[in-house]
Amino acid sequence: MADSFTNDVLPRVSPSTISSIEADLNEGQFSEKTMDYLMLEGGQSAEALSAVRDAYAAKVTAATGMDEAELQELWQDNRTAFNAAISEMLKTGSTAAFQDLAAKANAAAWTAMGTDEATDAWKSPDFPQALLDAGLEPSFEGGVVSINIPGMGVVPWTEAVQRGLVKVSRHG
Repeated sequence: MADSFTNDVLPRVSPSTISSIEADLNEGQFSEKTMDYLMLEGGQSAEALSAVRDAYAAKVTAATGMDEAELQELWQDNRTAFNAAISEMLKTGSTAAFQDLAAKANAAAWTAMGTDEATDAWKSPDFPQALLDAGLEPSFEGGVVSINIPGMGVVPWTEAVQRGLVKVSRHG
C-alpha cells in the first residue's frame, strides 16, 4: 500500500501537500489539513490515509528491525536525517536512508569491554550463542573455556582476549 501511494497518489498532489505529508509522518499521523488536501488532490478517503500511514510505518519497521518506539528515539536523536529519510521514501519508495540510520544507531549502542571484563564474559548466559553467531566454536574442557578460531585453531578464551584475537562489546 505504501508503494502504491508513493507511485500512484503522490505524483498527483502539489508540492505543498507532499511537504505537509512529510511533516505529518514525522508526527506519526496525518493532520486534518493534510487529509483534506489528500482527499481533494489525491482522491483518498480518511480510512485509506490511516492505512497509508500504517503501511509506511510497517515498511520502515520491516526495513530497520526497529519498532515504532525505537524509531521515535531515532527521530529524537537525529531529526534532520530522519526527515530526509522520510522525504527519500516518499519520493523513491526506498528505505535505504532509514536502514543507514538504524545501522548507525545500532553500532553506537555497542560498547567495547575492557580486557578484564571481556576475560570474564564467558560467564554470561548469552556467551555460547554470541560465539556461535560470530562463527566461533566454543569448548569447555578441563575447566578452561576455549574457542576454535578459523585458521588459528583452539585458543583459550583468556589468551584470545589478551592477544586481541577477539573483540568483545556490550549492546545497551
